[in-house]
Amino acid sequence: MTQTQPGATVPQVSPDGLWEWNGTQWLPTQPAPGPQQIAESLPLVQAAPPAQAAPPAQTNPLSPDGKHQWSGTAWVPVKKKGHLVRNLGIVVGAVILVGIGVAIAGSGASTSNSPTAATSAAPTTAVSPDTQHQLVLAYTAVAGDTGALVSADKVVATGCGSGDTVACRAALVSDMAAITTFQSRLDKLQVPTCLQQADRDLRLALSLNQQGDQQAINGIDANDASQVTAGSALIDQAAVSFNKAATDVSGATCP
Repeated sequence: MTQTQPGATVPQVSPDGLWEWNGTQWLPTQPAPGPQQIAESLPLVQAAPPAQAAPPAQTNPLSPDGKHQWSGTAWVPVKKKGHLVRNLGIVVGAVILVGIGVAIAGSGASTSNSPTAATSAAPTTAVSPDTQHQLVLAYTAVAGDTGALVSADKVVATGCGSGDTVACRAALVSDMAAITTFQSRLDKLQVPTCLQQADRDLRLALSLNQQGDQQAINGIDANDASQVTAGSALIDQAAVSFNKAATDVSGATCP
């Protein structure tokens, strides 16, 4: 190896290029940094974390006490489901007190076997008094058997009166089924002439009751108090028709 010349400013490198004289000793030469070394020597810059989506805004937030809800323009009281059906239970509770079953089953229709009563039915094509009497017995045996209806109404009164919407809905469905069964039994009968008005009022009451049940179910499903109220009104009308049917039976004159 050659010695460094005095005053030389250029570092002396060994012939193999692996060593460099610094004036006092040979040191390993430093190769030019490659692309990877340059990249590794640069400070790391961390990517900014992805922006987090803002939580969805509550369109109808509740007040801290849970009693009011913001409608967008004002705070309004929260409708509680218990109140949604409680009045319905009260209405149905009144329906089960109607004495239609007692009136019919007790043969409230007055009977007469007098010749005058027989001849007053008159037309030659009319069913004979004896046959009419059999029809009355058959009709009152079925129409007076309202035990299943009364039981179903009691379940509705209890379930809905408690404010439990699930129990109320289930009771209303069962009540509709009981009414359908009762109606199908009536459909198999020939209505005696003396009880035709009572039969019309009874069927109207059953139809109104069933419509009211369905309307109330729709209201529960939609959490719509107005539909439940409409159902209650129909059931209330059914009570009026039940009462009228009972009056018709009591005032009827049957053979």
